Order: sequence, then structure tokens, then C-alpha cells
Amino acid sequence: MKTTLVLGSFLAPAALPAPSGSGAGGEGGSGSRFSAILISGYVSMVDPLVTAQFIPQHQPAIEQARITPPRSRTNTLPRRRIDQLLAMASELPLTLVAAPPGSGKTTALVRVARHGGWSTAWCRMDSNDTPSSLIHHLAAALAMVTPSNPLLTIPDGPDSADLLAAFHLLLAHMAAALEDDTLLILDDYHHADQRPELRAVIEYLAAHLPPRLHLILATRYEPLLNSLATARARGEALFINQSDLAFNLEEATALFAQIGLGAPSNLDSVLIEARGWPLVLRLLGEALGHHPKPNADLVNLTAPLDAFFQHEIVEPLPAQLRDLLRDTAVLRWLDSRVCAALLPPNAEPELAEELMRRVSFIEMMTDRRLVYQPLFAAYLVRAAAQATDLRAAHVRAARYFRLVADLPEALHHLFAAGDTDGAADLLEQTADTWRTDGNAPALLDWLARLPEPQRNRPGLLLLSAAAHRHLGHFDIALADYVAADSAALHCADDQRRALALRGQAEIYLDTVQPTPAAALLTKALKLLPRELIAERSAIL
Repeated sequence: MKTTLVLGSFLAPAALPAPSGSGAGGEGGSGSRFSAILISGYVSMVDPLVTAQFIPQHQPAIEQARITPPRSRTNTLPRRRIDQLLAMASELPLTLVAAPPGSGKTTALVRVARHGGWSTAWCRMDSNDTPSSLIHHLAAALAMVTPSNPLLTIPDGPDSADLLAAFHLLLAHMAAALEDDTLLILDDYHHADQRPELRAVIEYLAAHLPPRLHLILATRYEPLLNSLATARARGEALFINQSDLAFNLEEATALFAQIGLGAPSNLDSVLIEARGWPLVLRLLGEALGHHPKPNADLVNLTAPLDAFFQHEIVEPLPAQLRDLLRDTAVLRWLDSRVCAALLPPNAEPELAEELMRRVSFIEMMTDRRLVYQPLFAAYLVRAAAQATDLRAAHVRAARYFRLVADLPEALHHLFAAGDTDGAADLLEQTADTWRTDGNAPALLDWLARLPEPQRNRPGLLLLSAAAHRHLGHFDIALADYVAADSAALHCADDQRRALALRGQAEIYLDTVQPTPAAALLTKALKLLPRELIAERSAIL
């Protein structure tokens, strides 16, 4: 049986009353101002001339698969923890389930729709949606859960006022007709994220949600919705993310048992590396089913995971974001500022924040720095290395970290770019900073990475000697100071020679050998011009 709710376009959006429990025919007689309602084969509140005027000749075809929850897999593992979490959606107006593809969003919501005990309308959004087709499918989905079972006929034209007027009447009807809490699940919301005209429909729905209708949005990343920020501020929204949907050890063990496999002995470490991502466990189960092994090695999943990341994460991004994502493969941690530093000169700086919003495989470390999750980070490095020379990205990153005085990160990128001269220059230029910070082990590690010609610069030998002296390695420090004196003599650098001699003297004083120290200080003093008052005073 197909019944129809036909809506016209009498009211502009600004004139629409907000739907409430009183419905379209409530106080003020607003129901009589709408075009027509054909419910269960009879006409109510209809002006025949008006009805004829606003019934369109052609309507978007309803795709039944879009308004029906997908079939559950026969081997789907029931997860009571997730069921209980999603049950809270019936207590709040808005629920956001935002997680990368393969996280089990749809699987979890299908269980709620089919077995949760609530009346549930389902609508899957589509990349080819228009406002008309979206509202039409929303209406068809909602018609399946209202007592009067109406199916809207949406104005078939570009006029947004017509569409919103029709949509408003539907929401008003729902407000009056719904007797119990009802869930409206919108799957694949990310298809609307970059489409302002579709976002406007969802914004309108969220802003005028009937009291007993609870909206659940499932998406791959947090959407650009003002209503979401409002609901968050009011405490009227439930947020479920990737970590909530991740498998824990108990669930993962049960999953392997369900498919007839023993859990790998290293399952706990696999879960840590994969962050409990359900897709990895499914792929791992398939691989072990063909080639049983006591331990699981995620290296064997490199090819399918790389293909998945490329197809599902990278390819949907605009070209500029794909390029930026490739360049961020060089970063050890992320924020919008360093991502912006990697952009080409004429690029919009907002692209950096957009990238971090749309790529879900990002997590916060204990020091509150953001990083890519291990599997995605490894994919990025492999993909970027195949696509381009990353040296330029490392150079840009080093320039940024130098400007913000993050010397370890600047050095990391200079070495990664193969610029050992630049790394040596930076170490020399920041010698006072290293001495002040007192992080001698880190300094010696950076110096050890330099090729011998750069490492034997007088200034870097002085720096190495100071670090070893700080650590109490007096013999090594003395040898470095002697080598620094020789190198400075070769360069005719009297000021550094004086520093090397003074350093040797300090080693002797540290080890209670004042006699050689006095001769070295006297020699150092003679090398310094009289105008270097501070340096001479330090020696005296």
C-alpha cells in the first residue's frame, strides 16, 4: 500500500512556524495554510485548486535500499558495550557517530535499528544527493515510522523555499504524530559535508527536530554543522568516536573464536598498533584463516591496507589536500600551524585545519601533541616516498621549527632532508641554547649524526667538549678541547682557540690539576684582543 502526503509551497522559510507538539494544525490554524494532505486515501484540509497547482509532475525516485537498514552479516559479533552506548541516543536530541571507514559505524547502527527496541527510520545519504532527493528520502524514511504512514510528495524544482516549506510540514506532522521515542539514523553523512545546500537541510532538521525524534548522524569525520556546536554547548548531544568503537581484548578474542580461530598470542600488541580498528581484525581473521599462524604480523596486511587508505581516505580529498597530506608524511607530530607551513606560497592557510578535520586517523599523545596513528603514518610514508621527493617538505618543516625555536624538530628535518651542513650550522648558531638547556645526551646524539668533516668544526668540537664535561666525561672532553684548539688554529680563529684553551684549563681545574690550568689560561688571554672585555674578564 502506498499512501501519499502532498505538500505545496505556500510559506517561505522565514514564515514557517517551528514544529512543536501541537503539530501543523495547532494554535493559529497554520495547518489550513498548507496545500494538501492525502492520508490513507482521503483528503483533509485541502483546497483542490491549490493541490492541483503544487503537485509536481515528476518526483525523484525513491531508492528503497537507501531507506532500509542493510542486512546484518551472519557472523557479526554482538557487542553489548556498543549497544548500551548507542542506547543513550534515545535520551538526547542529537548523536554523532564519527569514525573512519571500517570502524563498524553502520554495523553498530544496524543492530540498533533492527534489535534496539525503538521505532527507527533509516536514511543513507548519497554523493549524488540534491536537496530535493535528500528531503524526499528523508520523508520516505520517516513515513515508515509514523502512525498515519504518510509519504511526502516534494516540490520538484530548485526553489529552496518550496522544499523547506514541504519539509517544515513533514516535521510538524511528525511532532504531532509521534507517540514514542523514535530514532532517525542518517548514515554516510560525510557526503553532505562539502555541500552547503545539503548541510542546510540537515541544519534545518536539527534545529526543528520534533520532541520525540532523535537524530543520529554517522560520518567519517566531524561535520561542519552549527547545530552540532550548539548541541555540544547545551549538553544535548552524544558523541561516539573511533576509540569508542575500537575492539578491546575481550571483544577481539571473542571475534576470533566466532570465526573458528584461536586468538593470536600477540593479539594485545596488535590491538595497540591497530588502535582496535575493526577493519584490521577482519582482514587479519581472513589472512589467518588461509594461513594459520600463532602470531599475527600486520606487515602481511600492508597491501590491502594501503589500497584501502588510498581509495577511502586519500582519493576523496581535493587535490590541494592530497598534496598537503603527502607532505605531512614527513612530520613526527601535527598541528594546524606546522601543516600550514608546508603549504605552497599561494595556498589558503585554512587548508591545514581542513586536513586535520577530515583525516580521522589522528590521535593525541600523552604530551598533548597530535600524531597520525601508526598504520596510517606508515602508509603515508610509503605512499609519499613513491610519489615524490620529500626533501622540499623536510626543508619547509625545518624552516618552520627553526622559527618557533623547536631545535630538535628542526634538526630532525634537516637531517631527513640530507642537509648536514644546515644541521651543523644550526647546532653552531644555537650553541648557547644547548649549553643553557643542559640536555647533553641529546646534543651528543645530534653531533654523532654529523659526518666527520662537519663534526670536526671548531665550534662543534667545543660544543661536544662542553657536553662531555657536563656529563663528567673529563678525558673525552679534554680530547675534544685539544682537537678544537687544533682545528681553530688551522682556521686562524683565535677566539675559538682561546675558548678551547680555557676549556682545557677548566678540565684540569675540575680534576684538581691547577698547574697546567694556569699556563693554558695565560695563553688563552694572550690570544684575545683587548676590546673583547667580557671574554678576557671571564678568563681572568
